[in-house]
Amino acid sequence: MISTKNLSCMPDVPGLQKLCRSIAALELIMAEEFYLRYYSYNLNWSENEEVFEMNDGRGRNMLILFRPDGCVVSGIDGEFYDFEKNYPKIENLTNGLPDIFHEFMYEEPVKSLKSTFCIWSVDGITWQKSDVVDFDSEDGSEEMLSILDGNPMSYVDFCEWYYEKEVPIDIVEDIYNGKEITLNMIRRLNSDREDIGNIRAELCEMRYPNTL
Repeated sequence: MISTKNLSCMPDVPGLQKLCRSIAALELIMAEEFYLRYYSYNLNWSENEEVFEMNDGRGRNMLILFRPDGCVVSGIDGEFYDFEKNYPKIENLTNGLPDIFHEFMYEEPVKSLKSTFCIWSVDGITWQKSDVVDFDSEDGSEEMLSILDGNPMSYVDFCEWYYEKEVPIDIVEDIYNGKEITLNMIRRLNSDREDIGNIRAELCEMRYPNTL
């Protein structure tokens, strides 16, 4: 399992970005209302910056910032954060963090959300974390990073848990591989969705290929 204790299975940054957009595309099919989506992708976070977000609405949040010169991941699990003591300390979690990520990690919304873990990559291949051990307990990274293992079954299992729906793994695999989303794919993933025009608009907004 991927976690801050084992980053060997984290995909390279190009692969991660492709995966995140695929997961977000699946999510906008599974949930019509944005606030119900567990995962989302903002293509226009800032100039030359894109962000993938996980938000469970119960104190767990993960933001992944993609820049042309690198990627940084900030996660917060409220169960493992002491809000009275502001612990773990952000300066410990980000020890060694390149300057290009400072604005993201030290300003809003991360500043208010807080963090229990932070990892980053500047070469697009190697993932790094702080050398400063802030605490020995769990940081929530294993639960949040597990969806990034690139295995379509991880998303199938997620849908069974979160949406209480069984989705076909072959369609998930196709979307993981970047294949064009078709009307038939949508029908098989979520037969309740009738607002195909809205799905098409959102897919086009995030530049995901489709034939709708």
